[in-house]
Amino acid sequence: MEFNPSVITEEGQALIAAALAGDINIVFTKIVTGDGTHSPAEDLSQLTELTSPKQEFPLTAKEILNSSTIHLKYIVSNVNPDGTPLTVGYYIRELGLYAKSDQEGAEEILYAVATAVDGSADWLPPYNELQPSTITMDWYTAVGNAASVTLETPNRTYIYDDSTTDKYVIGINNGLLYYEEVNE
Repeated sequence: MEFNPSVITEEGQALIAAALAGDINIVFTKIVTGDGTHSPAEDLSQLTELTSPKQEFPLTAKEILNSSTIHLKYIVSNVNPDGTPLTVGYYIRELGLYAKSDQEGAEEILYAVATAVDGSADWLPPYNELQPSTITMDWYTAVGNAASVTLETPNRTYIYDDSTTDKYVIGINNGLLYYEEVNE
């Protein structure tokens, strides 16, 4: 899968401007995948949502690369974060990075959009009730001030047993790593 360079939306640019002014911090909240198509002439900076959103995924890691660039990591799967299976497969043709300010009551906005290079979109199959399909992805994006960025991550991280497909939550408690089977 190959994507064109991401485009920061006008709402994303306004969020950067507010962060540069010192008024807010940017909180990245999620990635949305979709199968919408866009023409090369389309101005992606005008989008406020994806054309055809299919799934939402939490961001799992953030790394500050320099004073204005961050690296975000996330996992796309045919099992949704709430445990429900994807029932209809789709080509991942568009990605949306969502963010909000750290001010109380702030609304999420579409911060940036990336579209697949023609002919390179990956197929995400429906869940076959045997083994989830996952794609670990990276997103590099410009921010006004990397120190003013935080990440909203899920409270739980799940792993799956390859042989039984049992689902486990993993975590750290008082410095010790643990795992526990869940039926969510």
